[in-house]
Amino acid sequence: MCWKGSSLMCVKCVLLCLNVIFILIGLSSIVIACWALFWPQIFLDIMGPHLLRISAYSTISIGGVILLLSILGCAGAALENRCILVTFFTLLCGLFMACLVIGTLATVFRRDLIILMVNRMSIAVQQDYGNSDFWTELLDLLQSRLKCCAVEDNQADLYLRSVWYSRQIHQSSVFGTNSIRLLSQEYDNNLGIPSVVNVPVSCCVYSLETKEFSNRTACQIGSLKSNLNPYLNPHPPK
Repeated sequence: MCWKGSSLMCVKCVLLCLNVIFILIGLSSIVIACWALFWPQIFLDIMGPHLLRISAYSTISIGGVILLLSILGCAGAALENRCILVTFFTLLCGLFMACLVIGTLATVFRRDLIILMVNRMSIAVQQDYGNSDFWTELLDLLQSRLKCCAVEDNQADLYLRSVWYSRQIHQSSVFGTNSIRLLSQEYDNNLGIPSVVNVPVSCCVYSLETKEFSNRTACQIGSLKSNLNPYLNPHPPK
């Protein structure tokens, strides 16, 4: 009986400690996400405001689920209430099974998911860039962080078939190149005169040492083949 009681006490302590750790993780996630929402200046160097808000709300949701589940487990262990513990482990098993099923499906249909993702990103480049804040910020973030341009090898010319590029051409023809203001905020010379550009600035080679683009003008109006344009970000290997 003494051994059984000590074992139960050990299990109770372990369960309490684990749930306290996850309570802290959930609280930390919520605090950081709220910080990003109310004081976004620090995070704007990493991503755009629209993408930051979506990421923050998603983090708050995930942190909230972790927090509530951990509080439930902590309460069940502290009170030694069987009903609460059964509810806690049922929810935990359901969450684990959902993650397992999603992971298994992602592994089995990995190739199909990659094709689907590539196709959706290609559509985003052509139709959503410059129109949707979410896709514009996401593509800019991916291109600048991964040092690539567009989706796959030698597909920078997707931008020439995009709504973003067509809008530049339209504005240029209607207002003239010296009087338009591009959505992309691209400028090709020291005078700040806007011009029609082939790719966004996030496609250009950026030097971390000088904190400047190597040659922004040559990148944006030059060749769309990275092997012919040294200022255009190289495409990632397959």
